[in-house]
Amino acid sequence: MAILSDARVEGNPTTLNVSAVRLTLPGSLPAAITALMKSPCTSRWLQAAIRSLAERDPLDAQRDAEVFCAVAQAYGELCASSLAAGTDAHRLIQSYSRGGAQ
Repeated sequence: MAILSDARVEGNPTTLNVSAVRLTLPGSLPAAITALMKSPCTSRWLQAAIRSLAERDPLDAQRDAEVFCAVAQAYGELCASSLAAGTDAHRLIQSYSRGGAQ
């Protein structure tokens, strides 16, 4: 899949680089997870995704996360450019995520 070439996850377990975002968390991976789960800045969606990691194959979870990062980045860029052009890409993407254009 070519889409994976755009999503890069680098670093040790406490420093994550995803595209232009750098997240540095304290201590070991367990300490970092605890910090994220306790932070009021961490969305419920992200907390649920972190909890689901324990139920998944680690390599499958990593691959899915890389694909999701690439799709989310492209989605954000599309929405930003569509706003500048006066169109509504957000509504179009919503219709496709439900199974096709309406």
